[in-house]
Amino acid sequence: MFDTLSHLCFHNLYTLYTRGVHNFVHMCKRADFIDFLPILLAALFFVKGTGTLEDVMQLSSWDKQGELMMGMEACIRQALPSDVVAVSELSGLWEAEQITYGLAASDEGMLADRLGDYFYVSELDGILIGYIFGVVHVSEGLAVIDQGERYLEIEEVYVHPDHRGGRIGHRLVDELLRSSEHNGVTRSVVYSATKQWQKMVGFYEKFGFQMWFIQMYR
Repeated sequence: MFDTLSHLCFHNLYTLYTRGVHNFVHMCKRADFIDFLPILLAALFFVKGTGTLEDVMQLSSWDKQGELMMGMEACIRQALPSDVVAVSELSGLWEAEQITYGLAASDEGMLADRLGDYFYVSELDGILIGYIFGVVHVSEGLAVIDQGERYLEIEEVYVHPDHRGGRIGHRLVDELLRSSEHNGVTRSVVYSATKQWQKMVGFYEKFGFQMWFIQMYR
């Protein structure tokens, strides 16, 4: 392994890395030193003076299957009509997880109706691994949003279980909020019946959301 490393210039490695993390990882696998990839990435950042410690930690984290987590390399883009079937399948997976009270999978007709500025997907290696969509309303006089003011309601956010922990959900929410703000809609709300409400609250607080009301049962 070290003989292989001795023939690889850091500059060339960094050039390959900047052309695509996936290419870089595949090359490491072929060279049989994938186990040393976290150290190698850290060295590249140090030598070239780019990135942050958080970048290195994210790049060098591993998922449950022992594969490098590539959440930061997933593409976030606006949803297309051709994505509807795959999103519907993800929605069905969400329902099957039974992590949200009363959730029913979204059908293809409803998803097709939501296509537009407020519907984004996350794609990795040609496969959809997450999605988000919302709709803009005009307030009729909500307690926290003045009458007549436009606001975005985030309706659904979901990331495939195998790809959680790589900040894909954060990036999806970021993109949706950025799109709404670009269109002049600066207010937003989100409702949820998740069974993991503590995590959900902490997640959205990072985007500046505040608690509006709470409903409980026993």
